[in-house]
Amino acid sequence: MPIKFTHNAFLTKHYKESLDFYTKYCDMRVVKDRPGETPTLPNIAWLAPNDGTEPIFVIAEAPGMNELSSKSEPVMRHFGFELESRHAVDRHYRRVLDAGLNPDRPAYWGETAGYLFFVRDPDGRVVEFSAEQDVSPANWD
Repeated sequence: MPIKFTHNAFLTKHYKESLDFYTKYCDMRVVKDRPGETPTLPNIAWLAPNDGTEPIFVIAEAPGMNELSSKSEPVMRHFGFELESRHAVDRHYRRVLDAGLNPDRPAYWGETAGYLFFVRDPDGRVVEFSAEQDVSPANWD
């Protein structure tokens, strides 16, 4: 299976208000809304366009974060790409590591996020490579 772009994501200090904003003003709907699976993991929601296409936003609650501003926080936290298995994630991690790009180690982040690692692109944007994070319409609530 080729690598497939699945989502972009960002943190919010105002979880419910953000969900309200994107559903009211951006013609999106919540297709998954999950409480944090452990005390250290955030509440996470997936939003998809009302036209039925796959998710393009993932919003994660970060109540302890500093105030956001257009100057202090990028609009998008990361881009997400799906691989076919944990083994494929590990293989891709080694490829990125061998290239000297300094990725985080792969880890399991719970049922909603799956098995993943992060790395920064040349401009410093975060890119996620994951498996077991089924964002297809079959997995929406």
